[in-house]
Amino acid sequence: MDIRDEASVARGFAQVVQENGRLDLLVNNASIVSQSRIEDCPLQEWCDVIETNLTGTFLCCREAVRHFLRAGSGSIICISSIAGRGSSLTASEAYTCSKHAVIGLTKQLARRYASSKIRVNCVAPSQTLTAMLRGSLPPDRLSQIASANPMGRLAEPSEVAAAVAFLASPEASYINAAVIDVNGGAW
Repeated sequence: MDIRDEASVARGFAQVVQENGRLDLLVNNASIVSQSRIEDCPLQEWCDVIETNLTGTFLCCREAVRHFLRAGSGSIICISSIAGRGSSLTASEAYTCSKHAVIGLTKQLARRYASSKIRVNCVAPSQTLTAMLRGSLPPDRLSQIASANPMGRLAEPSEVAAAVAFLASPEASYINAAVIDVNGGAW
């Protein structure tokens, strides 16, 4: 589905519920990055980043909450970024703003829907060895970023996935409005 398109999101969630009988969990992981400095950033680039990273997260959360309210419970895990906790060494202002907003959306939804047994949490990883990162930075820059991390390396996708799996598990049933940093000590 196109997470930036309201009708596409509604159809996608309806299909998931039809095929599985219910919806228990949403992980908002779709994201794009840009590196343009603000003085060089075309408006369309800004809009693309905000529409994907924030509006797409909003649309998916809205649809999931509608299903969770009918079901009586559910869990949402949003993926922000180390940039959403402060600033970014590599990403644009558009990306950083979108990731700050994802944390704000997480906290607001967590407060509003806790009494409906809907938990909303967030994971904020530092640079992670994904195709998106490899495609956006040259290898020498990746090495510099890894060297600057207190652990001397970049995160592996499986390390971020482990935090998501924990938040989705019954062991995290009392965790709500949390932002878990998977960052090797960087901030």
